[in-house]
Amino acid sequence: MHGEGDCKVVILQVWCPRFSVSSLQQHPEEWTPSEGRSLQKNRFASLSDRHNFYKESPMPKRRTRFALLLSGCLFLFFGFDSSPGLAAENSAQQFWAFERLHHSQIPVVTNAAWARTPIDSFIAAAQQRAGLKPNPPFDRRRLIRRVYFDLIGLPPSPAEVEAFVSDPSPSAYEHLINQLLVSPHYGERWGRHWLDVARYADSMGYRYDDNTASSYAYRDFVIDAFNDDLPFDTFVRWQLAGDELAPDNPAALAATGFCAVGPKERNEGTAKNKLENRYNELDDIVTTTFNSMLALTVQCARCHNHKFDPISQREYYQLSKAFMSAERRELPLPNSPEQKKCLAYVDTTSQSAPSFVLRRGDFERKEDEVSLRFLEVVSKPGYQIEPAPAGAKTTFQRAALAKWITDPEAGAGHLLARVIVNRLWFYHFGEGLVRTPDDFGSQGDRPALPDLLDWLAQKLIADGWKLKSIHKLILLSAVYQQDSQPDETRAAIDPENRLWWQRRPLRLDAEVLRDSILAVSGKLNPTMHGPGVFLPVPPEMILSALGQSYPKAIEDGPAICRRSVYAFVKRTVPAPIIQTFDGPDTSASCGRRTQTTVAPQALLLMNDEFIRRRSRDFAVRVAAEAGQPPPLEVDRAFQLALGRAASADELERGRQFLEEQTAKHRGDSQAALTDFCQVLFGLNEFIYVE
Repeated sequence: MHGEGDCKVVILQVWCPRFSVSSLQQHPEEWTPSEGRSLQKNRFASLSDRHNFYKESPMPKRRTRFALLLSGCLFLFFGFDSSPGLAAENSAQQFWAFERLHHSQIPVVTNAAWARTPIDSFIAAAQQRAGLKPNPPFDRRRLIRRVYFDLIGLPPSPAEVEAFVSDPSPSAYEHLINQLLVSPHYGERWGRHWLDVARYADSMGYRYDDNTASSYAYRDFVIDAFNDDLPFDTFVRWQLAGDELAPDNPAALAATGFCAVGPKERNEGTAKNKLENRYNELDDIVTTTFNSMLALTVQCARCHNHKFDPISQREYYQLSKAFMSAERRELPLPNSPEQKKCLAYVDTTSQSAPSFVLRRGDFERKEDEVSLRFLEVVSKPGYQIEPAPAGAKTTFQRAALAKWITDPEAGAGHLLARVIVNRLWFYHFGEGLVRTPDDFGSQGDRPALPDLLDWLAQKLIADGWKLKSIHKLILLSAVYQQDSQPDETRAAIDPENRLWWQRRPLRLDAEVLRDSILAVSGKLNPTMHGPGVFLPVPPEMILSALGQSYPKAIEDGPAICRRSVYAFVKRTVPAPIIQTFDGPDTSASCGRRTQTTVAPQALLLMNDEFIRRRSRDFAVRVAAEAGQPPPLEVDRAFQLALGRAASADELERGRQFLEEQTAKHRGDSQAALTDFCQVLFGLNEFIYVE
């Protein structure tokens, strides 16, 4: 019988008759995945080459089907070995994401007058090489809306717009940025981004989807951490091991909710069921940690060696050992006068729980026991794990992982810095320097401007891991302040806008859209923190709930008019507006939301009861602030909703619309104004930033 290594050769020989061991030895590059490409893809320079290859192959169609069946059977029977695969042996240390940060020099460019920050010099140098010129700058009236939505997720008031537009000071824009960065709404906006990658929810998911009453403490920690500009390395360390690193700090304990707010099945059934659930929970924690913080798909090594990245199955179980001795528990926050509780993830003993390599991920097929170790490919040789302090009451394995993942010199801190500055860039521009924010491995995208990425990562570390300094650097840049207008000549040179000659229009996130409707209608409740608020949901969406049901009789009022980040997130009962406008999938880390344009979005804006009620509130506000004549109402509605005055044509068309709707409503002018306000909520200009 063949050994496991021979098995792979047999599969290749059946799948492709041209394959042989000698061809692998003589031309390994032809059979080795590289540059994010799958096996055999390297052999073909074009589609025609591939077609000719298969055309000349002696394998008939029937044999192809048989080969597929046989390959699957051999895979299931033999499994995979635990030795590093081909991908792990191919110059792994030289792959861009695993290298240490390069000390990038700020380029000297001919278009120096355009550059406002060092970021622009990197962009200008790349554009110069490609023969590109950037778009002209945005006008102030639209720029203020862009930066408001970016930093706090709310529209500016008409008074704020006019004050900025009329301010003659050259530092007016910088002053505006400073003002928004200290706003408490900043943490609500940017905390929501991190809650996406942390797969935050207020319930456990799966069949019963039981509620977790104290998970909101983690959400509040995230918001406060962004508002306080907590150094990002501390932010990361506390989420992994806050209870070990800062045991008397209530925020640090609440931060461990990062490991606890993921989906979890009820702990019931047979011992086998419970053990299976436990390993699935551990996989969720490991996956979320490495996807969100290092953009590595380590979960692909749960059952076998990673097929594309240098991560072995053994390393996967060595990493998961850091979480083996801990469990999720509801605990009182230390030093809390109000006796608040939080959902935390803490060790239950100082003894390290044993961890084994599981054959093909099967928890009933344990192989070698492993000790705690971290990924070699992103560590300096000989990295030493700090032992637990004498007399420690916990294992300090999570603390060791937290220190390694934030260590830019010997650990994975260089990759952590790259990942987070890329996320910041992605949320500001709608596209990252690396377009796969959750995958920096060989199957992910390559950085468009690697020197800029490394320069930003180094800048972050040098500034003490303070995110607000990177925000300000990006926002002050000329590339951020560009117009969003398309240009055929520039698009012909760079159709994908990888050199950022244009700032593309971005649609508002689902939560920002809802919050903007509340703000414009004058009903936004600014109350921060605390338990999640249940939003009204149609009864038919609750019929399938097996566990704790969702409340059915929810009255309209100030409570449901809080910002969307404070809405109760029940995994099986998503809020209609959040789901319809592509909210995050809370079952897994979500670094990039899927964006769709579908009919239900327009239908919701036309028919949803929440939208209709806020349209009435908007109409009441407009009537009170504008006065009676229809042109004044139309103009004020435009100022509140869109941040600009209505044009002459829009005033006339708005007047005609109000007259027609008043007649349809039998003289009810307020109902007609409600219709008009609801129309504004459905405009592209309202739904898109610009």
